[in-house]
Amino acid sequence: MEKIVKIAIAIWSGMILIALFLFSFFDWSVITGSSMKPTFQSHDVILLQSNPKPSEIEKGDIITFQTKKTSIPYIKRVAALTGDQVEEKNQRIYVNSQPIRNCGWQKQKVSSFPSIYIPEQHIFVLGDNLTQSIDSRTLGPISYQAVDEKVVAIIWPLSRFHLFK
Repeated sequence: MEKIVKIAIAIWSGMILIALFLFSFFDWSVITGSSMKPTFQSHDVILLQSNPKPSEIEKGDIITFQTKKTSIPYIKRVAALTGDQVEEKNQRIYVNSQPIRNCGWQKQKVSSFPSIYIPEQHIFVLGDNLTQSIDSRTLGPISYQAVDEKVVAIIWPLSRFHLFK
């Protein structure tokens, strides 16, 4: 019996240390809304890396940010980086004259928006569900300074567990 208690204490101690480590470097959040479907469903729990450096943000990454105009947190996928040209042609989105090819974007038709050059220290973000998303087509380019977190994983429900690059 004493051996079982020691094993249980060791397991709990290990779990507490892992949790302390994770929550020192990571945060978590619950998804609401449909702008990132099918990647995220309402009530998915995600693990987030806090304060990613601009050099750690790449096309295809999913980030959270807030704008100066509102304190609403947004979660979107990075579609273009500093120096890229983004435009709409024939209801499709192009980056540097190439159609975007992420998560079903090429299958979704979009409304017209003006061509935009992404300035220094900014990114262009889109929701995976283009018809249900408020993103850089409306908000404009997002400053790297506005980026709060980078999505690392879906951690709940376990049936949807997924690690992101």
